Amino acid sequence: MARSWDLIDVDFESRRRLLAALAIVGAVVSTYLALYQLHVVGTVAEPFFGGGSAWILRASPLARHLPVPDALLGAIAYVADVALDLTGPSGRHLSRPWLVVAFGAVALPMGVVALGLIALQIVWGHLCSLCLVSAAVSLTIAVVAMAEVAAAVATLRTRRALASAQRVTLTREHRA
Repeated sequence: MARSWDLIDVDFESRRRLLAALAIVGAVVSTYLALYQLHVVGTVAEPFFGGGSAWILRASPLARHLPVPDALLGAIAYVADVALDLTGPSGRHLSRPWLVVAFGAVALPMGVVALGLIALQIVWGHLCSLCLVSAAVSLTIAVVAMAEVAAAVATLRTRRALASAQRVTLTREHRA
C-alpha cells in the first residue's frame, strides 16, 4: 500500500482533468445510447457489428429486464464521475481523502460493470461498438483512478494510526 507522504508530489490534478474529459465522452456516448433505448432516437450508429447494437440495447435480456435503460445509468454515473473529478483542491488525497474515496466508489464499480457488460456481449454473441467504447472509457477511468484512491486510503490509515498512538500517549500521561 502506498504511503500518503510518498505521494505528495504526484500530479493527480492532471490525471483528474484527463478523467473528467474521458467521463464527458462516456456521458455523451451513454446519453446517446439511452436516447435510443428510450425510443427518442430511431437508429443507433453501428459501424462494425451490424445489428449487434440494436439487439444489445433493446432486445437483450438486460435491456428487457432492467426497469430503466442501462445506458441511462451509465450516463448518470459518468456525470457523477465528472463532478467528483473536478471537486477538491490539488492534493485532495491528503486534504480531503473521503472525497477521493467517494470518487473511487463511483469509478471503480464502473470498471467492474464494464467488464461484466463486455462479457455479456461476448456470451450473447452480439457486439455493440458504442457500448464497447463506453466500457473502454469506464475501464480506463477505473484503472487511472486507483492511484489517487490508494493514496487517499493511505492518508486515512496514517491518520487513524496517528490518532490511535495519540490516544495511547494521552492515556499513559493521564495514568502517570
